[in-house]
Amino acid sequence: MKINQAKIYLASALILLCGALRAQEIKGVVVDSDEQPLFGASVYWAGTTVGTSTGLSGEFALHRVKGRDRLVASFLGCTNDTLRVESGAGRLVIRLEPDGLAVEDVVIEGTQRGNFVKSDGIAKNEMISFAGLCKMACCNLAESFENSASVTVGYSDAISGARQIKMLGLAGTYTQILDENRPIMRGLSAPYGLSYTPGMWLNSIQVSKGVASVTAGHEAITGQINLEHRKPTDDERLFVNLYLDDELRPEANISTAFPVTRDKKLSSVIMLHGSMDTHVRDMDHNDDGFLDLPKSNQINVANRWLYAADNGLQVRWGWKYVRENRLGGMADYKKSLYDQMLQSVTTDKPLYGSEIRNRGANAYFKLGMPVGPAVYDDEEQDEMRSNIAFVADFDHFNEDSYFGLNTYRGNENSVSANLMYSHYFTYRSSLIVGVQTHLQSFNERLWNRLPADLAEGRNPLTNMDRNENEVGAYAEYTYSIKDKFSVVAGVRGDYNTWYDKYYVTPRGHLRWNITPSTTFRASAGMGYRSTNVVTDNIGILA
Repeated sequence: MKINQAKIYLASALILLCGALRAQEIKGVVVDSDEQPLFGASVYWAGTTVGTSTGLSGEFALHRVKGRDRLVASFLGCTNDTLRVESGAGRLVIRLEPDGLAVEDVVIEGTQRGNFVKSDGIAKNEMISFAGLCKMACCNLAESFENSASVTVGYSDAISGARQIKMLGLAGTYTQILDENRPIMRGLSAPYGLSYTPGMWLNSIQVSKGVASVTAGHEAITGQINLEHRKPTDDERLFVNLYLDDELRPEANISTAFPVTRDKKLSSVIMLHGSMDTHVRDMDHNDDGFLDLPKSNQINVANRWLYAADNGLQVRWGWKYVRENRLGGMADYKKSLYDQMLQSVTTDKPLYGSEIRNRGANAYFKLGMPVGPAVYDDEEQDEMRSNIAFVADFDHFNEDSYFGLNTYRGNENSVSANLMYSHYFTYRSSLIVGVQTHLQSFNERLWNRLPADLAEGRNPLTNMDRNENEVGAYAEYTYSIKDKFSVVAGVRGDYNTWYDKYYVTPRGHLRWNITPSTTFRASAGMGYRSTNVVTDNIGILA
């Protein structure tokens, strides 16, 4: 009996909560004097920057701001209308009258810097804009940092041809890479990941040195790089980038963004990439008979989706597939000569070659929505809303390679999930709490042969299969006074099943604008990463 009563009380509480949330939201439609809906009209609370735009049918939904009851509607070519909205008001119909003024076409021009340091933000962030990426139109992600003062770019080795970045003097494996705040390029794909994101797929890159926020994980030791891809909502319906260099290496990048529904709430973007070495010229500039870099070809396809509701709910999902082949060794080596290479190791003129075949796939899902009442600040005339977010990722990567007599095959499948709640106590004070899990399954085989092994029929095998799972929780507090002072203190704890150990990762950041032109920043903390012995040192197999 008590259980049934508890269920009734719980159901009643949920009904009352849903009713309270609905009561905080104002809905209506904006029309012209002929009762035709106005698409793209602005609706906002007077004296604030809190507002929304009407949809295709003129509909809008806007949550209440505490202490504000005057709603303003505006549309180009119409007179603004302001009305007082009483508590418990029903569906509103706002009619806008034409202002009788003819407006000629207006053209706005501006310039965008390629690279600049952002003055705001708790950490020192360098921004590489799309204008900066266009100066390197041929480039993948690794080559997009050539004009950056924060990142050094080079090759990890001439055998694999994998590009490598360095921050604070350490290899790029100690730098965390994010795709719109999702950790990527982990595990077996880490040495090659920088080559699998074309620069022309990006709108911008943000680079920060040192330890980063605990919300993205514990792997940001020397820095963090966040990638902002082309958005499904971009106005650019078709973008084509073609490239050909003096080595006769062609590259093509195509992207197209388009709305799927008439109200533009659901939209998508498709991105394609193709590149290859034509083999017309062999890169052997020092004439030693070996390629300076392997010949490669790559196909890359991605599709991203976005659904944005009137109440602030956003759902993002997408997938990506990459296929790449790399062939190195002697300048005249070809894939068909593998058996001949094995037979020649005991002769006076041995043949040497290497090949790397990589296949990768990724799928992700992101959901974010505002919850609870908004926190309004009169000085800023703006508000902050608490929100909840959930992110899920699946990654598959397969590498099949050989380097002379050494053969390596690696297969990885991983699933990660992150549930986060961000709560605003005031406009300046907030707390983020969350839980995170990362499940990885590795199947790795290494055949490390010597010529004597071939002669005697031995095939030494090293099995490195393992499952490495991790679960953790984190909390991060932020207090900020705009353009003056900010402090962030965070800590996370993780348990790793492979090492059977708990790890605690504390981190803190401080920013103080001493004068309008002088800023003091400080950060401290810890970080760690789990190594992949073979792929982190793939060139040694040669």
